[in-house]
Order: sequence, then structure tokens, then C-alpha cells
Amino acid sequence: MSLVSLQADINDRKLENGARIVFEYQRPSGDRSNARFDPRLIASARSLDMEPEELFDLRRWLRRMTKESTERLLREMAAVYTLNEPRDILLKTEYLAMMQVSKRYPIPGGDLLSLDDSYGGLLVSGRYIYVSEGAIADALNRYAPGDVLNGMIKERCAT
Repeated sequence: MSLVSLQADINDRKLENGARIVFEYQRPSGDRSNARFDPRLIASARSLDMEPEELFDLRRWLRRMTKESTERLLREMAAVYTLNEPRDILLKTEYLAMMQVSKRYPIPGGDLLSLDDSYGGLLVSGRYIYVSEGAIADALNRYAPGDVLNGMIKERCAT
């Protein structure tokens, strides 16, 4: 058995398991200029009443936004307070990366990323209270550490 045959067998096995094979002679698959002329891309663009260039730029923008959003979810932190069913007793408090929060709790990552802008740093949803890192830092400056959550809730209720 030659080395080429052995390498081909290894690559075949990897492909069967869903791996993406990159050979040494292949160029990196980044922003490929020939992808703009892909017949599937042209057909998709026509079905959306767009030019292929516009669709290509839109896809590139979506990839960039997805990457930046994922990086923010991994980098930024949030506190999650879990309440009981009648919402009168605090059961658990966790301080996690927003990516972990979006995986563990019933809240989309987009809502977590807009906690400060859309919700003023505090979102109550069902049995959970989500508080952004910026809102926690601001509240710690204004309230005693034991009264942070109560102070933030009273302030939001007054407005």
C-alpha cells in the first residue's frame, strides 16, 4: 500500500464522518471572487429581485454580523436571577457569559445583546430577571450592594 493510497483512505473516512478536507495545494476559502459567478448564487439573486453582487455583499455582511454578535455574546456578561412560580422568592443568582445565558435560559441572544439599549439593562421574562453587566456596574455605584436588584426594580417601576 502506497502512502498516497493510505492518505486517500484516511480522507475518505474523514469525509464519511462529515469532516471538511483541506489539501495542501488548496487556497484558503475566504472571500472568493469566483463565488460571485456561482449559478446557484445568480439564481437565488434573481428569485429575490437582486443583483448577484448585492446578494454576495449581503451574505458577506450577514457573516460579519453573525461573527461580531457571537464574539459579543462570548465576551459580555449578564446576571440571571431565577424566581419561584409566584415570583416572590429569589431562588438562584448566576453571573454568566451571555452565550451561556442564551443556551441555558429561554431568551434569544439578540435580546441579550440589546439589554442596555432596548431594556435599560434589566429584562423580566417569566421567572427570570436578566441584568446586563453595565447595569450592574451602574447600580453598584448608586446603591448598597445588598439593595442593587431592589433599587433597580423600584427605579424602573417609577418611570
